[in-house]
Amino acid sequence: MAYLQVNSLQQTTIQRVTTFSEERSDEVLQALINEVRPTIKSSALRAKVEEISEDEEFASAFCSLFLSLSSSRRAQKLTSSELIEGLLEGIRRTDLDTSVLEWFQNRQEICEKALESEALRLPSKALHLSTDFEHLFMSGSVVTDIRPVFDSERVEVSGAIVSQTLKLRYISDGKPEVENRLSLALDAEDMEYLIKELQKAQKKAESVKAQFETKLGLEIFVVGEESYGVS
Repeated sequence: MAYLQVNSLQQTTIQRVTTFSEERSDEVLQALINEVRPTIKSSALRAKVEEISEDEEFASAFCSLFLSLSSSRRAQKLTSSELIEGLLEGIRRTDLDTSVLEWFQNRQEICEKALESEALRLPSKALHLSTDFEHLFMSGSVVTDIRPVFDSERVEVSGAIVSQTLKLRYISDGKPEVENRLSLALDAEDMEYLIKELQKAQKKAESVKAQFETKLGLEIFVVGEESYGVS
């Protein structure tokens, strides 16, 4: 049987969800199924779950788990039933207590319905679209170097130049486990250009966001403002 691999972080998340009040958990799942005004924002979903559960840690773990499951369902083209079966098999292969397995078995039907709901599908799809690029920036830095200029005898230092190197780390679609690196030398003009371009991009994003919300009355977020959450 195909199964979902459950890593150590996911196990911690699952444990946090399944040790919470069963009554409140069922309340949250049912609320998602009955939601008539679903949101594309994971932060709004989390706020709703926290309002029902009255527990910030549970809300974070719940959204992280179920948004990830919803994303896996789309990526692997599984039915909600196949996904939960795969999760159950994945849990069996861990050291998690049997009560965790029982939690999902007792709620299999309601979990499947929740995963089919727009309340989970929309924010999950929005998060997927926000990372669906060939290359994703991970981190970057600018390294400043001083390079001495020597005289013809290479004995005396006649002066020095300052150089800037932009170092980028990124991952590529299809190989998310491999971190790629790129280094680019920048001169003073390049630095000014990049700063201006980033400022313009930020201004355009803020303008589009404001107009989209006020004129169309629809939800919108800039990539990076929403996430799967941290458990």
